[in-house]
Parts: sequence; structure tokens; C-alpha cells
Amino acid sequence: MHVVIINGSPGIPQYSNTDKIVGAFERGLANKGVISERYAISDRSSWKDICHAYESNTQIIIALPLYVECVPGLWPESLDILPLKEEDTQLSFILQGGFAEGCQYRCGEQFLKKLPDYLGCSYGGYGIQNHCPQDIQEGGSKLGM
Repeated sequence: MHVVIINGSPGIPQYSNTDKIVGAFERGLANKGVISERYAISDRSSWKDICHAYESNTQIIIALPLYVECVPGLWPESLDILPLKEEDTQLSFILQGGFAEGCQYRCGEQFLKKLPDYLGCSYGGYGIQNHCPQDIQEGGSKLGM
């Protein structure tokens, strides 16, 4: 299996908590024999590459930080470059934030359930990462998904 992972955080990847979570998730995928490629919307010069990877693949995961029931503004802007899919593409999500209580994620969860249909994709589900980034350890993960 081949998976495209798009980091939807506006932060520079080396300082991004979302990128740390994506890295741990990728290690888990690799341990299961899944090949992945990662992109970051924070690098606008990569948006054409993101669009090409999106068009060319059928397993896509978008990882997003949640800021008090809101997603970063750069992420919806990056969605504008994605064409409507006409093939069987599954779109899944990782929603991350530092909130201990699950109610903070409900608004984002409902939006993410509807988004794939707008893009011509099927909904593949989501995982919520609500631990602080220090819970992500090099070489392993404590992701609660």
C-alpha cells in the first residue's frame, strides 16, 4: 500500500507538533510495510507537488492541528488547488491538539466527515491525537488512535 500524508499545519515542519505526530504515524505505517510520502502545506512552493500527489494516489491522509475548534487558515486555502476526484480515493484525517477533553474535537470531526464528499472522495475515518508532543518519542509512538 502507498499513502500520501499532507501536513496541514502552517508551521515550519521542524517546529511543527503536527509534523512530529505525522513522523510517528509514518514509522508505524513503515513497520506494517506501508510506503508513505509526506508533504507540508507550509511550503507553498510544494503545492503543485501536493496537487500532483493528490491526483495520482488513492490513499490520502491529511493531518491537522486544531486551535480551539478551528483549523489553520492556510489549510482551507490549500484545498482550493485540489481538483474534484473522479476515482475511488479514500481521504482520512489525523486531528491533533493539546486538549484533554474530547468535546474540543467534535466540531472538526463533523467537518472532516463531510469534506471528502466535496472533493469527490470517500471518507476513510480519522484519528485524534490529544496528547502533548512530548508524548511522541523518537523511534516509537504513544499515539492513542
